[in-house]
Amino acid sequence: MDQDEGSLEASIQTLKDQLAQVETALEASSENEDLKKLKADMVQLITLTEETLLGVKKKRLMSMLDPSPKPDRPAVSTSSMDLEMAAFNVRSQSGAAINDDDREQEVDSGDDLPNLSGLKCRVPFSHHWGELSSHNAMILCADDAQENSVRVLFTHPTHRSMLPCPFYLEDKCKYSIDECRYSHGLSIKVSDLQEFLEPDLSTLKIESRCLAKDSDSVWYPAQVVDVDDQNHTFTVMFDADESTRVVELDSIVPRDFEEAENLDSEDASRAENSDPRQESLEEEDATPVYLWRPNSTNDALAGWESHTKGIASKLMAKMGYITGQGLGKNGEGRTLPVPIQLLPQGKSLDQIMALKEASGDKDMYDVLKQQNKSQKKKLFKETKQYDKSKQEEINVFDFINKKLKGHKGDLKSLVGRGCEKKKLAKSKSSSHISERDLHSRSDKHLNVQLLKTDEEIRSVKKEIQSVKSSIARNSGQKTVVDKCKAKLTSLETYLKQLQSSQTTISKHRRSRSEHKKMTIF
Repeated sequence: MDQDEGSLEASIQTLKDQLAQVETALEASSENEDLKKLKADMVQLITLTEETLLGVKKKRLMSMLDPSPKPDRPAVSTSSMDLEMAAFNVRSQSGAAINDDDREQEVDSGDDLPNLSGLKCRVPFSHHWGELSSHNAMILCADDAQENSVRVLFTHPTHRSMLPCPFYLEDKCKYSIDECRYSHGLSIKVSDLQEFLEPDLSTLKIESRCLAKDSDSVWYPAQVVDVDDQNHTFTVMFDADESTRVVELDSIVPRDFEEAENLDSEDASRAENSDPRQESLEEEDATPVYLWRPNSTNDALAGWESHTKGIASKLMAKMGYITGQGLGKNGEGRTLPVPIQLLPQGKSLDQIMALKEASGDKDMYDVLKQQNKSQKKKLFKETKQYDKSKQEEINVFDFINKKLKGHKGDLKSLVGRGCEKKKLAKSKSSSHISERDLHSRSDKHLNVQLLKTDEEIRSVKKEIQSVKSSIARNSGQKTVVDKCKAKLTSLETYLKQLQSSQTTISKHRRSRSEHKKMTIF
């Protein structure tokens, strides 16, 4: 069914106006189910009409790209994707035989580039660290009619620099293309456009590798951990921070979807015919991480020194190096700098080789991070088990002490530790520790003794409070009250002795500290 582009665009505009009226009516009565169903049907109809319009534009584009149409071609029903592939194949095969008149006609066809807006395609993208990969994109607008180039936006941006700038799309961005940290579109020639690769969501299952859209609209590598067929959602775990997130169908694509065409035909044929043993040897020799790779273009060596003093180039010139030639005596050495290789810090060569072997195709730093996490988890688990067994052991002995000796036996042992040598003669300050004995102790011992005395004082005060509560509770029983009062008297006497010891130790520590300060001067 042939439909004119103008009539389709008019139909879309009419449907959008009607949709706006329905939304206005829904705001007035949000509980109307019929209006909600009507809105959903209209949205679906608009989507289908836009897809039809897109197919008409593709058909017109392919008729422009085909330089030698064949009238006797049999009429077969071909999908729009097959037609697009055929058009690009015809263009690539006939590109070398285009004469001057055809080139002029191709340049003139640049006036139709604005009509390509909205077409889905696949474009090559070079990252700033040198990696070249292919990504799905959508044509935004014509960029340069003379060079037949268009500006595209990525549909699945995997880095922040690939994210479309929201202000640029509204013509409100105050920064230029180079200054804005978001993407204003990638300029690419029409001849470099590739076929749009539709993601196959049917291949997604548990433990499948995927790309998932996070809250910042960037698509990160992840792994499927759960599939909800009823709600059509997936639970994924991101590789970076191992966090989980529930995503819908429009926020997940297979991992192979973005990596399917990153290899060229030469690499693909070599992968098919390669020996597994040779591959293992090549993986061992492969460099794991590159911070920087030299460009394959003819950029001047040490061009970055325009921003520095250029000491390195001056030293090389003094040693006889001629700019543009290779290194070595006869100038037959390398002409490009050595790429910067990043290896884990503090690891030996054996450990690095073991990491490379364990990582395989993965990033070596991700494997190292996982190993560190597993080691920390194992150490934490062992420490927790040890503390638990230690606590159980202490609890058992406390139970035995309470059953055999009771609280009084434990209290006497603390008295011995708090007073230290109760049989020594009392000093003038009526403490249980003599000045001569304190002089023979170290600062560390005094600090420990003072800490134990403070703990004992708190324990005795708590015991006194308990005895007082017992006296108030058993006021009608004379025998119990007499025993509690005797115990209270002994505890109060013992508390005074502890406080006296605390005062003596504190004064001695203070005098010793002042003496040290005086000896310094």
